[in-house]
Amino acid sequence: MAKRVTALKCPQCGSVKKQSIKEDHYICNHCDTEYFLDNDDININVNHNHRNTGTVGNKELNKKNITIAIVAAVLAFFLLFSQFLFSPNSSPTVNDDNKYSDRPWDQMVYTGSDGRPKILFSVERTYGVYGDKKTEVMFLFYDPIDDRMVNEQKPATNWNEYPTLDFRQFGDSSIYFIADKINRLFLLDKKNNQLLDVTEKMLLSKPELASGLATIKFLGELYGDGFQIMANDGKEYDYFPIANRIYADRDQRYADAEKLSTLPNDAKEKNYYVFSEESSAYPKEPIQLIKYAYKEKTGYPIRLPYRAEWNDITDHDRDKFSTYKSLFSYHDKRVSSYKDLTPGRTYFDPHIMYQEENRLYIKVLPNANPENVPLLQKIDTETGEIRWTYKPEAVKAEFDDISLYKDGIGLYVYNFGSPRIRKFILLNDKDGKPVKEIELDHFKLK
Repeated sequence: MAKRVTALKCPQCGSVKKQSIKEDHYICNHCDTEYFLDNDDININVNHNHRNTGTVGNKELNKKNITIAIVAAVLAFFLLFSQFLFSPNSSPTVNDDNKYSDRPWDQMVYTGSDGRPKILFSVERTYGVYGDKKTEVMFLFYDPIDDRMVNEQKPATNWNEYPTLDFRQFGDSSIYFIADKINRLFLLDKKNNQLLDVTEKMLLSKPELASGLATIKFLGELYGDGFQIMANDGKEYDYFPIANRIYADRDQRYADAEKLSTLPNDAKEKNYYVFSEESSAYPKEPIQLIKYAYKEKTGYPIRLPYRAEWNDITDHDRDKFSTYKSLFSYHDKRVSSYKDLTPGRTYFDPHIMYQEENRLYIKVLPNANPENVPLLQKIDTETGEIRWTYKPEAVKAEFDDISLYKDGIGLYVYNFGSPRIRKFILLNDKDGKPVKEIELDHFKLK
């Protein structure tokens, strides 16, 4: 039976963003919950550290101890109360003259209609103790160049208690968001800086989906710009909005994605990038950054190679049982060519962080020491040269969740050791230098 890979979510808040402490042991990047996997039964276990707080009610407690306890309790209450009211995370709002604080859960950068970067934050907004409003989810749209808020949006539906921005940019530059648990689809309106609910217009207008959405998620990135949907009647579909194709038969979708005979007439070659893997057949082959050309039409089904590993391939379509050495499988017929983009370079724990046809960013260690701080590098897609390298300042800092705008990238940088750090950093695409840093633990926007 084929294995199904599922994102590991925090059992406390549902976030998929986590930091590995050791093997099968994680800490949530958002709520700091520590949890681990039990490999015997595939359970997720949470470490709860309870402090025993028994009461002292015996007659031996003298008046001095009682006085000290009362004073300590009053001081503790005062400190907690003042910290809540006057902490950097709190900021005034004109809404009903209440005070509130925003706790960011996720963020991404995009290019606004004016050509400049805009940042979308999903936050948990908590009002002051005298407010009559409950905690709510808000979307904040921020201009980091002018340092000003350009829009605030409250979701019309309950997005999620802990709102993670699950988004994907499609080949026509549309950016879609899927709301966890409520099965709604949203489109980013870059002109008005807001999220538009397009569930009815794009999906429920299809006859196949008239019964409503039971579940919706993005197709894996190897399969193209589409959605995997289950309707309320239990039937499953794959939908590609750019091509306006909906598949009830997954085998047909695979055929349209793999065969050369099903390629549209105006299909073109597009460049992709992948790191090769260690090969048991050719153990001396080094890890390589591979650039390959793949024939496709934007928005139509694809099936990119899921791995690149040197092997001996038997091709039944050539001379009978001819064998040749190849990085890709016999089934990867739409790969028309490939090459080592950085010949001679040695890689340590490399990962592709983000790729477009002419933009490529990788994450690597500087040497074989696994305790090193990883580096982010932009690679020239023509020459393979390193255009720039970014290294987080904090010791043991990590980074993930790259999003792009026209002149740069947005990067989530974190460290839960000492010093603790949670930042969203914009880097200039020309030199990799930070142009804006936003503290997420002391979050306040103008």
